[in-house]
Amino acid sequence: VVHAAAPTASAEVLARIWSALPERDQLVLRARFEEERSIAEIAAAFSASEKAIESLLGRARERFRRLWQREERR
Repeated sequence: VVHAAAPTASAEVLARIWSALPERDQLVLRARFEEERSIAEIAAAFSASEKAIESLLGRARERFRRLWQREERR
C-alpha cells in the first residue's frame, strides 16, 4: 500500500540528494538521463574525452547512490 505522502517524501529526499551533489555531477547526470544525450554529445559539450565523461558519470552515479543509501538509513 502506498500512502499519499510517499510521493512528496520521495520528492523531498530526491531534492535533498540532488542539492548535495556537486554541480558538475548534476550537469552530467541531467544531460545523460533527463536530456538523453549520448556520451559523445556530452563530451563535446564539456570539451572532454568520451572516456573522461564515462568516468565522470560513473563517479556521479556512485555519489548519488551513496547519498541515497544514507537517506534510506535516516
